[in-house]
Amino acid sequence: MRFLISAAAGLALAGAASPAAAQGSVPEDDAAQEVTAQLADRLSDPAFQQELAVTVATLSQVLLDLPIAPIAEAAADMAGEEAADIDPDMTLRKALPGSGAVPQAVERELPRAMDRMAGMTGAFEAMLPALREAARQMEDAIEGAAIN
Repeated sequence: MRFLISAAAGLALAGAASPAAAQGSVPEDDAAQEVTAQLADRLSDPAFQQELAVTVATLSQVLLDLPIAPIAEAAADMAGEEAADIDPDMTLRKALPGSGAVPQAVERELPRAMDRMAGMTGAFEAMLPALREAARQMEDAIEGAAIN
């Protein structure tokens, strides 16, 4: 369940990104402060939190009721393996007792996770110089790598 809440919080970050952050490069100092302030505002907005929490909870309800067999067969085909014999009516809800509580937990916990993420935006801002340097080093390493 923590994974699902973490994944939903990641979606919140992606959905809360401002147009400036989506321009393909990391904004410089003043712009970075503006972007992180906008991000913090968006993540701490109760209306946005509730909207995203309800959306993710609804999606998790749908996922719990999807048949597992077709997904397992597709995964086996991609891996070039024989598919396991799975009851065609099996769902995550049936396979994992108690999983029906996940959507309610997501709806309850996601706003709190988003509040915590909003509080961490200052730390992200402080990390930007190190992240820029890491990106530059990765770019240099990739350019120097021999690809066969």
